[in-house]
Amino acid sequence: MNHRISAVCIVSMGLGAGTALAQGGSVHGWYVGLDYGQSKLDRVDANPNVVERNYSSDSFAVRLGYRFARYFSLEAGYADIGDFSASYISYCSPVPGVVCPVYESRTSIDGFLLNAIGTWPVTDHFHLKGVLGATWRELSASVIYPTETKS
Repeated sequence: MNHRISAVCIVSMGLGAGTALAQGGSVHGWYVGLDYGQSKLDRVDANPNVVERNYSSDSFAVRLGYRFARYFSLEAGYADIGDFSASYISYCSPVPGVVCPVYESRTSIDGFLLNAIGTWPVTDHFHLKGVLGATWRELSASVIYPTETKS
């Protein structure tokens, strides 16, 4: 886990502990949202020599918001969609006694979000929610080449 993710988790837990105690009847105020789930990278492998795939990952999001009125709030947050990897053998001539090198690819997706939320309370324990938001995500992809070929 990198330092940015650790810092986001620590700050969100601190804010969450403070807001959990402030569950009064106030219409406006601060809140924290935490989401956790599984993500799957749906990609087509053009290389038939894939040895190992890891296209599913844990994902999470941390949101900090402020409810301005009963029907409107704004929130900002961080989302980590996950880390994915694959190992594959490159194309090489089938020479007896020669091992083809194994390459690894890694993909990581994370980013920040900003949402405007409208809420329509239908009953005391049921409401409808509409979200209009913007998300900035960064996809990092790399291929790790082997440094030597062993025979």
